[in-house]
Amino acid sequence: MISNFLLHFEDKLMIDYSGIYSTDLIKKYDESYENNYLDKPRLDKDYFNSLVKFNFFRSYFSKEGSSINR
Repeated sequence: MISNFLLHFEDKLMIDYSGIYSTDLIKKYDESYENNYLDKPRLDKDYFNSLVKFNFFRSYFSKEGSSINR
């Protein structure tokens, strides 16, 4: 008997300024994980040339491959 396995990987970009969402995601895989930087001050800067803002013009992020109907 031959079994066919279909692996599906997705790339996701997560912008988590406070670090709360990424900490929750890591804790799903390692319950003992402690984020030592949650209480530290964050950089508070308004960037004129952000990656998200200029993605349309410079194509920093792109989707490769074909979509599989689910």
